Amino acid sequence: MHLKRLEIQGFKSFAEEIEIEFGPGITVIVGPNGCGKSNLTEAVQWVLGEQSPRALRGYKMDDVIFSGTSRRRPLGMAEVSLVFDNSAKRIPLAFEEVSITRRVYRSGESEYLINKTPCRLRDIQELLASCGIGRAAFSIVAQGKLDEFLSVKPEERRVYLEEAAGVGRYRQRKSDALVKLGETEQALVRIQDILNELERQRAPLAEQARMAKQYNLYKNNLRDLERRLLEGQLCKIRKKKSLSTAAQQKLLFAIKQEQQQIASMEDELNELAIGIQTRKKRIGELERELLQIKKEKQEISILKVRFEEKLASLLFRKKELEARLNSFSERDGRVAEELRLVEDAYKSCLQSKGCIEKDHGIVEKQREEWESRKSALDQAIEVNNAEIFDTLHKKTALLSKIHEVENKKDIIARQLENLKKRAEDGNRRIAQLAEQINEKERLLEKQVIALQELLREREQLRSRLKELQRERDEIAESIRQALQQIERDRTRINILKEAEKNKDGYQKGVKAILRAMANGHSSCKGIIGLVEDLLSIDPEYETALQTALGRASHYLVCTSPDAAQSAIAYLKERGLGRASFLPLTAVDCWAKHQSPSSVLQGAGIIGRASELVNCDSRYRNIAEFLLGRTFFSEDLKSARIFAESNHYKVRVVTLDGDMIQPGGLITGGKAAPASYPHQRKKEMAVLLSGISDQEKCLSELRKREEQLITETGTVEGSLRELDACCHQGELKKNMLRQEIAALKQELNQFSDFIEGFLLKGKEDGYHSEDLDKQLSGLQEELAGVLQIEQSLLSKKTELEEERNRCESRLQEIQKHLADLKIGLVKLDQQLEHLEQKRQDLRNTIKQRQENQSSAAEELEKICSEIAGLQAQDEIQKRRLTELTGRESFYEHELERKRRQVASKEAFYHAKEKRYFKLKQITWRRQHEVRNIEGQLEHLGEQMEQIEARAEELGFALSPDALVGELSRQEEAEIKNRIAEYKEKLEAIGEVNLTAPAELQELEERYGFLMQQKTDLEEGRKRLDNMIKEMDGVVASRFHKTYLEVRKNFEEIYSSLCEGGKADLLLTDEKNLLTTGLDITVKPRGKKPRHLTLLSGGERALAGISFLFALLKTHSSPFYLLDEIEAFLDEANLCRFADFLKRMGEDHQLILISHRYQTMQVADTLYGVTMEEPGVSKVVSVRLSDWEFLDEARNTAS
Repeated sequence: MHLKRLEIQGFKSFAEEIEIEFGPGITVIVGPNGCGKSNLTEAVQWVLGEQSPRALRGYKMDDVIFSGTSRRRPLGMAEVSLVFDNSAKRIPLAFEEVSITRRVYRSGESEYLINKTPCRLRDIQELLASCGIGRAAFSIVAQGKLDEFLSVKPEERRVYLEEAAGVGRYRQRKSDALVKLGETEQALVRIQDILNELERQRAPLAEQARMAKQYNLYKNNLRDLERRLLEGQLCKIRKKKSLSTAAQQKLLFAIKQEQQQIASMEDELNELAIGIQTRKKRIGELERELLQIKKEKQEISILKVRFEEKLASLLFRKKELEARLNSFSERDGRVAEELRLVEDAYKSCLQSKGCIEKDHGIVEKQREEWESRKSALDQAIEVNNAEIFDTLHKKTALLSKIHEVENKKDIIARQLENLKKRAEDGNRRIAQLAEQINEKERLLEKQVIALQELLREREQLRSRLKELQRERDEIAESIRQALQQIERDRTRINILKEAEKNKDGYQKGVKAILRAMANGHSSCKGIIGLVEDLLSIDPEYETALQTALGRASHYLVCTSPDAAQSAIAYLKERGLGRASFLPLTAVDCWAKHQSPSSVLQGAGIIGRASELVNCDSRYRNIAEFLLGRTFFSEDLKSARIFAESNHYKVRVVTLDGDMIQPGGLITGGKAAPASYPHQRKKEMAVLLSGISDQEKCLSELRKREEQLITETGTVEGSLRELDACCHQGELKKNMLRQEIAALKQELNQFSDFIEGFLLKGKEDGYHSEDLDKQLSGLQEELAGVLQIEQSLLSKKTELEEERNRCESRLQEIQKHLADLKIGLVKLDQQLEHLEQKRQDLRNTIKQRQENQSSAAEELEKICSEIAGLQAQDEIQKRRLTELTGRESFYEHELERKRRQVASKEAFYHAKEKRYFKLKQITWRRQHEVRNIEGQLEHLGEQMEQIEARAEELGFALSPDALVGELSRQEEAEIKNRIAEYKEKLEAIGEVNLTAPAELQELEERYGFLMQQKTDLEEGRKRLDNMIKEMDGVVASRFHKTYLEVRKNFEEIYSSLCEGGKADLLLTDEKNLLTTGLDITVKPRGKKPRHLTLLSGGERALAGISFLFALLKTHSSPFYLLDEIEAFLDEANLCRFADFLKRMGEDHQLILISHRYQTMQVADTLYGVTMEEPGVSKVVSVRLSDWEFLDEARNTAS
């Protein structure tokens, strides 16, 4: 069997899929440093199951996947396969070729395959372990492995010898067996705890089951009696219900007949009421008609008065119109004369107006002539003004240019002065900036130092914060454990309290008395308590005391025999079992008549039990009565000697609980653990004390936690402050750097400004000379413009004087025109007034004529109205006489109808009285019916209550199964028996009704656990035997392999180091299972030396010798050696190469090397190169290519 092929894809630097064929003999892999040769070794280690990324020079497992280069993207998977030739069937698989594959993905998933079939890592390790190949084997020796062989402790070095001996699988099996053994021991402890708990539960649960059966018997009897009582009560209620129903039916029949009579009377009353209502309606109609007649008569009387008033008014108006017509003829003459005078005045005004309008036309022509002359003068003045304006504009422009030139000259002069000052200021500022830059750089240096100090302080605070957090986590874990322990203890206390409350562990009678005492029953007034509660002793004597007391610990101490008798009577009456009582008076009487007895003392005797117990002085005689003849001894031997010396007249109890009774009876052994009632109290006290201690510890832990929180807060606050300071310091540092840069920039700017100032000064000097020349030319041009302006102003004065004379003449003409216009206006106003007056007079005459005509028409109309009114008055008188006759008729008819209605109403009221009397009788009968219905409802509720009670008790009351009504005596008897059974049930108290089922379940579980315990004990024996057998095999194989490796080590070292000696020694030859392995080396010509004192080459030879000694002893299909000869010189390397050649004849060797001598012994040679950066590539090399070998030899030299 040998390794045929190595296939790699995506592992570390092997981005592309590669395949390396291995043949028998020696294969050497060469290549420059950093090309990926060691990645081949790590690939083999990885596929064989290496789980530590650090062993593969990584931090996490996906680091083995190709991570990419500048030219290639990262891969998502790495895969390595080893293919073995299995023609010899050394691997127990029916295949000629076996491949082992491992894959890993960047997602974290991984796969293991055998012949491309998925499997577990454990399957691969077990498969290869039988062949001597494994992750822990030394068939693969990576760089540094040789030094590891020599540097480890002797106890750790024995691992390599165990691997060579092939006992690794036995070690693994032993480890698995020890784990199983530990689990078995834990399971046995758990089962024993459960069995002990079940033992403690069996007796109380059996008593509970018995009480449950008794309770069920009483309950069933009580149920039968209650059923008989309920059936009798139900029968009685049904009888009452039947009688009430008959009475109800009789009343309902009478009510029905009376309701028929009431309905008939209601019909008659309705008919009478309708007749009365009809007559009342007719009376109402007559009253309304009579009222209408009276109303009409009143209206006619009112109209008559109005007619008379209107007639008087019309007669008065007639007289007025007649007088007015007579006055119209006198006034018409006066108005006609006034109209003639007004028309004469109107004609005179029209003649005056014509003369004035003629004069106005002549003056208007004169005005137009003078206005045309004035317009010509205005135009001449306007032309002159325009010329003056143009001259002024030219003068202003010249003055502005002159002023501008003068300003420019002033500006240039000021600029030159300003440039001079700014240059001086700039030089001073440059000096200041240089000084500021130096100062800022010093501040920056100090700030950097201060910031570094702050950063160091911050790191210290962060370390302190981590320590505080770690301590807080530890304290939090301690608090959690303390709280869990307190919770467990409190749960246990609650269980114990519940057991104490239920009085578990006591006999039935004792339990009944204790419960009666707790309830204050009168029969138990004289009971003081249990013996075990009244006596106490030191914990070391507790077992001996309980053994000595035995059942007496549950004796009840009482004040007198009467109290005991009363309690016993209470137990008998209720059938609550038996109990033993110790009356204090009886025990005191016994103590008075006892004489002290002499007892021979002996070695190992602690003392008399009654003297060792602690109790109240009142109960000292109780202790003497129970323990006066009992002695405690340290062991059984001392007890036996003491009892024999006292002729077996005393009782002796050992501290372990063994006991010798008077007469020589010896009781002893190991009893099953049991829970006694007195132990509950002690356990509760211990638990309470433990809880108190835990709470104190918890309080201290919480205080410490608060301190840590406070300190953490303080440190965090300081850290935040430091962070802020560091941030501020960093900001200040950056600010200083920015300020320095700004200052330097400003310095450069000032330097540039000064150079610019100098150039600007020269340019301004040249410009000032040009401005002087320009100013003289402008001044000459201004003098000519001023002369033209003076002549234009003289001409303007002449034209304005002529225009003023024209304006004076025009004003005179316009005044005359104004006077003429005023005269015309006045005449127009007079004409308008006369015209208006003439029109008014004409209108007055016309109006008088119209009024006279209208007055005559009105007079005629009034005369016709007077005649009409006199005719209507005659008609109204006839209508009034007719209405008076009708009024008399209606009053007589109304009186007759009222008498008829009164008669009918009297008859109606008599009938109604008889109706209400009959209805009242019916209402009383209905009330009786409702009472009966209430009784029936009450009886129905009673029946429902009885049926509900029956359903509550679990049975149904069928009408056919009722036994009939009970007599009073029978009912009283049944109630008494029910009360008795209820009292018995109350005396029993609370009962666990599931106790029988629980007891059966407990027994089944107990038997099952006992069987499990037996099986586990047998399994433990088998595991112990197997471990012993494996220890024997391991020791035998280890010793045999040790002798072979020792011999091989001596031979190989002698051949590699001529004249040298080496040996392997066991550090503890008597214990082959744990002994270490030590190496001693004696180079030629030197004394034996310790490994730490050897040189590098000597250590390499020792390591190679030890390695090949192991390899010769432990055969492996292949050996992969990575640069193990790196520290050897030329002479030793030649001997090493010869040794390799001999080893290659029988073993498959794969070496990674740089050495020429190693390459010379190779049967196959592979080269690893990195043509593309970061990507390894494997090439095969022809051994005939001696140029390559020569180059490699030169490189090695």
